[in-house]
Amino acid sequence: MFVQSLGGAIVTSAVAAAWLAPGTAFAATATETLSVTGTVQSVVVDPLPGTPEGAEQEQAFVQVDDLLLPVPAGALAGADSGQQATLKLKTRPGTSRAEALTDAAGTTPVAASSTARALGSSSAAVVAARLTGTAAAATQEAAIGSHTLTVLPVFWSAKDAETPSSLTTLATKAKSYWAEQSNGGIAINVDVRDWKQVSAPSGSCNTTAIYQAALAANGLTSPTDATQHVAVYFPKQSGCSWAGLGSVNGSIIWINGYPWEDVLTHEFGHNIGLGHANKATCSGTGGRVTLSTSCTIAEYNDVTDVMGYAMQGYASGNLNSAFGDYLGLAQTVTASTSQKTTVDLSALSTHSGTTGVKLATSAGTVFVDFRPATGRDTRAPYWAGVQAHLRTATNPPTTQLLDLQPTSSSAFSAANLPLNGVWAVPGTNQTVKVTSVGATTATIEVAAAADTTVPNTAPVITTTATMTNTATQAITWSAAADKESGISAYRVLVNGSTAAETGGDTLTADVALAEGTNTVTVVGVNGSGLIKSSAAKSILRDSTAPDAVTALKVSADGKTVSWTAPADKGTTRSYAVRVDGTLTATVTSPTAKVSIAAGRRTVSVTPSDAAGNVGTATETTLWIDPSAPVSPVITAPSADTWQNSRQVTLAWSAASAPGSGISSYTVTVGGRATVVDGDTTSTTVTLSADGTFPVTVVAKNLAGVVSKAATGTIKVDTLTPDLAKTIKLATDQSKLTWVAGSAAGSPVSWKVQVDDGAAVLVTKAEAPNTAAEGRHTWTITGVDAAGNTGAAATYTAWTDRTAPSAPTIMTPVADSTARTAPVTVTWNATTDSGSGIASYVVTVGTQKTIVPGTTTSYSYKPSEGRQTVSVAAVNNAGLSSPAESVSYTYDPTAPTVPAQVKVSGADDRTVVTWAAATDRTTGIAEYVLSLDGTRVTTATTTTATVTTPPGKHTWTVQAVDNAGNTSTAGTTGPVWFDTTAPTAAQPTTVPASQATRAVKVSWSAGSDAESGVKGYTVVASNGSRTVKVATTATTATVTVPEDGSWQIVVQTTNLTGLTTEAAAGTVLVDSAKPGAPVITSPAAKGTTGTSFTVTWTAPAAGLSGITGYQVLVNGRAYTTVSGSTLQAPVTVTVAKATPTTVTVTAVGGTGLVSPAATVAFTVSL
Repeated sequence: MFVQSLGGAIVTSAVAAAWLAPGTAFAATATETLSVTGTVQSVVVDPLPGTPEGAEQEQAFVQVDDLLLPVPAGALAGADSGQQATLKLKTRPGTSRAEALTDAAGTTPVAASSTARALGSSSAAVVAARLTGTAAAATQEAAIGSHTLTVLPVFWSAKDAETPSSLTTLATKAKSYWAEQSNGGIAINVDVRDWKQVSAPSGSCNTTAIYQAALAANGLTSPTDATQHVAVYFPKQSGCSWAGLGSVNGSIIWINGYPWEDVLTHEFGHNIGLGHANKATCSGTGGRVTLSTSCTIAEYNDVTDVMGYAMQGYASGNLNSAFGDYLGLAQTVTASTSQKTTVDLSALSTHSGTTGVKLATSAGTVFVDFRPATGRDTRAPYWAGVQAHLRTATNPPTTQLLDLQPTSSSAFSAANLPLNGVWAVPGTNQTVKVTSVGATTATIEVAAAADTTVPNTAPVITTTATMTNTATQAITWSAAADKESGISAYRVLVNGSTAAETGGDTLTADVALAEGTNTVTVVGVNGSGLIKSSAAKSILRDSTAPDAVTALKVSADGKTVSWTAPADKGTTRSYAVRVDGTLTATVTSPTAKVSIAAGRRTVSVTPSDAAGNVGTATETTLWIDPSAPVSPVITAPSADTWQNSRQVTLAWSAASAPGSGISSYTVTVGGRATVVDGDTTSTTVTLSADGTFPVTVVAKNLAGVVSKAATGTIKVDTLTPDLAKTIKLATDQSKLTWVAGSAAGSPVSWKVQVDDGAAVLVTKAEAPNTAAEGRHTWTITGVDAAGNTGAAATYTAWTDRTAPSAPTIMTPVADSTARTAPVTVTWNATTDSGSGIASYVVTVGTQKTIVPGTTTSYSYKPSEGRQTVSVAAVNNAGLSSPAESVSYTYDPTAPTVPAQVKVSGADDRTVVTWAAATDRTTGIAEYVLSLDGTRVTTATTTTATVTTPPGKHTWTVQAVDNAGNTSTAGTTGPVWFDTTAPTAAQPTTVPASQATRAVKVSWSAGSDAESGVKGYTVVASNGSRTVKVATTATTATVTVPEDGSWQIVVQTTNLTGLTTEAAAGTVLVDSAKPGAPVITSPAAKGTTGTSFTVTWTAPAAGLSGITGYQVLVNGRAYTTVSGSTLQAPVTVTVAKATPTTVTVTAVGGTGLVSPAATVAFTVSL
């Protein structure tokens, strides 16, 4: 691509659509013209090493039929590789197309006005070129992957010093370089051919001729894929003012006799889509700045980068992070605009970790990276460190090294940002600071200036559309404003989700709309990420034509057309109503008022919506006849007659419709409709069940108008009457009754026959008993109104009008008790002189049980309590005797356990007591007492006096109720019986006095020959208060609550609770220290001789008094005097006047020492 750098901005030159050539006509008699179309190959021309800085040079070629053709100077300026172009060739008359293309590829273009002489020995040359067609420009191919690099060395006069081996070394260095930059992602297969001699190209530097000759000499054709690279190497030609050429996003490389690593690696970089590494010197108010809108761009001058200019003797520099990011080879991060971003940048030479930080600026994206002066990056050590590169948004992209120390004496004397250096990024709220620099890592902080305020002005949606039938909609808005950090971006939300994002200077975006109503909001985002939203706008998308209407109906009088509206997304609909193809009405609701003439008509409805979508027409053909037919009359079956078949034939008289005729009859039986033809007057219906069914017959004319309904009923009963059940004679033998079956169906009557007599028909489920006494059989048969006859039921019974005599109950005896189950009731057999005994009815409470007449007993499990049992005899005629009854009590439950069993006394005076037991049914009869499991006696009260021998024994008590049930035993548990107190323990005498209130007492153990010693109790008493401590040991400490004289006693207790005691003495407890004495002489701070008397006043003392005083001189014990002495003589030896200190303390009767009294004075000679 041909680009020109203007003040830091990259602009693409426009390409005119007209032919780029002088307007003079060709000499028709001398030449002919040929137009061909091909693909543009855009080539960057890299100048010779040492060439002064200047604008980047570009050149275009057009590839036609595998041939690379040159174009006139200036033609196709700004064209991109991959675009389509049409070339106009001047040819000699009679030249074929193939010959013309071949010669033009090796001939310098000529002017369109030139004569045939200008062609020289060539048959054709290009005279003009223009872009044509719509083919898109080639874009950067995915760099990562497999590539081939074929090196074709050619010469036309003499070779230079290079050999296939040295060129292989050169190509291998390029291969290694790009493998290193991509961590092996770019894999280049190298193929270096031997020298080939070709014809000398015409002109001073005919690149296309050289290229075509190199291909032909090696039997190759032009590459067809961007990963296939061809490098043509030839000895240095002075006519070629460049070191190398490379097609951008293409496959071709030319090297003009410079077998340098960074020439080949540089041109390969063009092939994979890279522009040049430049530097930008920018100015602002007051001098140079790092970045501004006024910058001078020096092409190739980022010399440390492979895409800068070549330097012999140096390895190719590492790619900066901007190029690495573009090719997908570098790991970069984008700095936050709302919070601090700290990044450890890996050196570009490491090809690992994060190597770049991206900053979004108004000039473009700036990349900050770390390039220490090591390895490949030693070309400009004065630039080494943290660098910044602006990447242009061009095709191909270029980078501009920024001067991060613009205040230096000269531009780019030191382009890096030094340790602790800070760069305020223009047009943003961000600053960049270098916080540490190491051999392979530098740490930077990108801080965001605090902007806590949302944008001042929200964007306003200016799009006027409220409805569309397209999938996308252009949304426009007015700019938001933010006075602090500016507007960095806009987000377009559709239904709450981000549908598009733009930069802060873009006020339009195309968004996708969902079918239906879409809510659109535009959000302005400031430099700190704070937002302000526009008011929401609703846009309805409806891209689907309405469905066809359904349920199209036309009223019989032809005045109303109605239908069911189709489904739609909510836009307004309209409907076109046509009659026999003529538009009759256009309405917006699913009903139209029309006036359709009588006769057979076709009516259609076509829906359309407000978005312009038209649906499919729905039509119907029908008769218009508003007059109702004359009603039919049902003639069969006759009313109120029952049918015994579910298949019934229904007949009616024909209806009439003079206007259009009868189209059909609708016969409805029991809610189920059947439609028959209009010329039919009967139909057979099959019913699914018996019953009474309403019947209607309605006639419909050809216009759909129906008559009044003819009505009737059909009654069907196909089931035979149910069998008579529960046949029995009345108790008084007067009539026979039975239970009729279900009432459903037709009315039922019964035929009743006794033995072989004549049958009698009755309409109720009973008949009088006219039979004589004796055994008879009755036969009962049901017959219904539909003529169905049911099965016969028979019943055999006695006719006996005398009841049997009552039985006599033998057991249980009246008012007796029982405690086991079951209980058996027995009675004597009774007699019946007529039909005999059939059964007995035993009644217990409300429960009746029938047993055979041959049985005279019945066993059952009664419930607890009072029971009443009765027995009655029943003869074979069903007559019952009077009932015989008895009552008794059933008690299966033992009494409750006697509780709280206690004993007192011993020997024959032992008294056992207990709490009374209870029995809920028969009551307590007595209590049974047992000693160690052996029954001893009984009692009727809750106490008993018994005899217990000495030792450990257990008494138990059981309650017995009046039914003989015995309770669980209540027990005393094991109890010792012992009437002799233990031998007392012998305590050691306690001290006469002590200073603590915890008195320790010890003793020799007591003894008990019968029940043994249970434990000891130490008792301390001062006459008003008593303290006890229990223990099983032979020592204990009793703590008294106050000072004073305490008497100590040790009590010994045996297992029956008998106690003896022994005195341990009396102890005076005095826990109070004496008060401090008061020294009365010598006087404090006075002077004495070496012999003096210390005197003091007695202090307050505890209960034990004061037993002595201790005197210390200068901290050493001097003497001790009795408690009744209040002075002590002292003699000291000193060599000169000496400060002296005397201390006096009182000692109490329990050994406690008072606080010290001290006096300081001087002893002189």
